[in-house]
Amino acid sequence: LRNRSIGFCRRVGFTLAGPRNTLRAEDAIVICADPRGGSTWLYEMLSRINGVAGLWEPLHIGQVSHFRKIGFGWRHYIAENESVPAARKAFEDLFQGRCRDPYILHRTSFNSFRDAELLLVKFCRATQLLPWLSREFGFVRRPVHLVRHPCAIVASKIKYGAWDTVRPAFSEQDILSDPLMRPYADELQRINTIEARLAAVWALTNQVALNHPQREQRWLTVSYEGLVSSPVDTLSRVLSDWKLSLDADIEEIILRPSKTTLKSSPIALGEEMAQLSYWQKSLTPSQIRSILDTVEALGVGIYDGGVYPRL
Repeated sequence: LRNRSIGFCRRVGFTLAGPRNTLRAEDAIVICADPRGGSTWLYEMLSRINGVAGLWEPLHIGQVSHFRKIGFGWRHYIAENESVPAARKAFEDLFQGRCRDPYILHRTSFNSFRDAELLLVKFCRATQLLPWLSREFGFVRRPVHLVRHPCAIVASKIKYGAWDTVRPAFSEQDILSDPLMRPYADELQRINTIEARLAAVWALTNQVALNHPQREQRWLTVSYEGLVSSPVDTLSRVLSDWKLSLDADIEEIILRPSKTTLKSSPIALGEEMAQLSYWQKSLTPSQIRSILDTVEALGVGIYDGGVYPRL
């Protein structure tokens, strides 16, 4: 009962008392990645930036009504030059601290949110929105697009279990109703395995950001593989680009696995480098070939049978 009372008071406090500093939408710090892509680890490290408060998965429409009520789906897409006033207003409220849904604030302390000078926003379902968001808001600090090998993503999703109910094939309605899918209708209609479907979703989401002609100017592309193998250099690169600093030593912060790391994974056992090739043991050769063929057919060619991307 006491814990429920504390939780209720915390929710009411967040609702009634937002940040006391004036926050500009263009100052928001944005991380975009895939589910099981390493964004929690990066988010937890970057949450140690001085004056930052974190917002957790605002596009999780199963938990957050803010975007669901304006018609957003799980991987909502807006073309770069499209005008969508309702979406613009929803993101503006988010980036200025006016969206105070308990779910997006559940990993943030009341004091850090109240005193925030900057908001760090972690998205697992917004990579395809990067061109629109960056044009619409002109962020002061380039968003981070964190990309991880599709075979690693697929292997982790299969092991994690949250995707067990996914159907192997896309329906015709899935394809025709999605502007990202329609150009690849022929390729998508041939998919009939879980691993190929999950790989297709990865490719459709990431190709929007990876193949953009102004990618290097508009956002920072960071690989999970680089973050694991050279964490200090990778994190330092991001912080230098943003002209920000952490409230603790980088060496100390990078040693902590994320809270969503599976206990059986190599990184949880202190075997960081083994984490990068773990998918080669958990997937069959035919699954690996299927995943790589699928992402290449859908326009992403930065990964192959090796571990590291060509960025």
